[in-house]
Amino acid sequence: MTCRFVTTLFASGMALVLFAAPADADKSKEQAEAKAVFEEATIKCERLARQFREAEANLLRECQRLEKSDKPEEREKARVIKKVLEKKEQTGVDAQLTKLIRVLKNIDTPPNLDDLKAVAKPTSEVIVELRAVRMYVSNYRLELLREQRKTLDNMLKQLHEQIRQAEGKDQDDVLKKLKDMTKKLEETLRQVREEEMIYLLDDLSERCLRMLKMQMEVQEGTAAVDRAIRLNDDKKPKRADEMQSYKLSDKEDDIVREANKVLAVLQADGSTKAFPEVFNQIEQDMMAVSKRLRKIDAGTVTQSIQKDIIEALVEVQAELTKARKELSKKANPQKPVVNYADLVKPYSDIEDELHGLIKVLRELHEKLESEPFKPRLLPSDKKQL
Repeated sequence: MTCRFVTTLFASGMALVLFAAPADADKSKEQAEAKAVFEEATIKCERLARQFREAEANLLRECQRLEKSDKPEEREKARVIKKVLEKKEQTGVDAQLTKLIRVLKNIDTPPNLDDLKAVAKPTSEVIVELRAVRMYVSNYRLELLREQRKTLDNMLKQLHEQIRQAEGKDQDDVLKKLKDMTKKLEETLRQVREEEMIYLLDDLSERCLRMLKMQMEVQEGTAAVDRAIRLNDDKKPKRADEMQSYKLSDKEDDIVREANKVLAVLQADGSTKAFPEVFNQIEQDMMAVSKRLRKIDAGTVTQSIQKDIIEALVEVQAELTKARKELSKKANPQKPVVNYADLVKPYSDIEDELHGLIKVLRELHEKLESEPFKPRLLPSDKKQL
């Protein structure tokens, strides 16, 4: 009897050991993977910090060289570089990168969820600050055109007033010169307005394509969640289905933020009334999709709304392309003396790599914890258009 009891106890103990060993091994493997991720992230961020400082030094040297040039286009480029460096100082990218590296280096033990959150915050802040610099420079040419248009508008108003005062008086020569000046200014103003509109259409088209791509990804994910729920025995969502639906809701929120930026651009321009109305409806539909996915509703109604959003974005994109082509036929915009995209490319490259780091952190979080990972990358996007 005693022998049988001991044998049973021994067998039970062995079973516990056999079941516990794989679990302990899995946990050790997860910790090792997490530690490797953080070590690699530290090396990457140190490299990015060096890369950022080198880009800044190169811009400063280039600015100093171009300022001494006799060519107007090179002095203009130096002026733009100064603007870039001033904007960079305002954002404090250097300090955020230093903070991120310090956080990473202070993690000695295998990282946990708190460590992930501690790293995600400064990473997100660096991305936001880099985007502020990039968007500022990207829109710089458009701002110059708007300033030029306002100046020309004021000059034309003054000329029209002078013409009004000269009419009815014996000042035919003066009147003729004023009208000739007015005609030339009106032609210049037309060209500036057309170039400004081309920049605006290109910007809206790029944003629209980005939203379309993101929305199609969310729609595909929603259909997958719906299929998974239907295959469950009780036709109810499991924990994995809920998690995926939460993630899709977060992605839909990102698209809503993009729509907000488009609306802000359209309202600032004020040259068209049709597009703001369309995007208002698109934004409302996106918010409805986000709420439904947050409630784990990936069914027919949700997918139908997503289909409407995609069709609307495709239609808007087609209209933007058509307007751009028609305007290009009659417009003759001057080529900018500065390649603005080249100036911000080092910052764009760093931003892309940090987005990659956020993706790695998200994947690691999902391994360590079964709750959605939400690094809010765009807390101040409405200020950075």
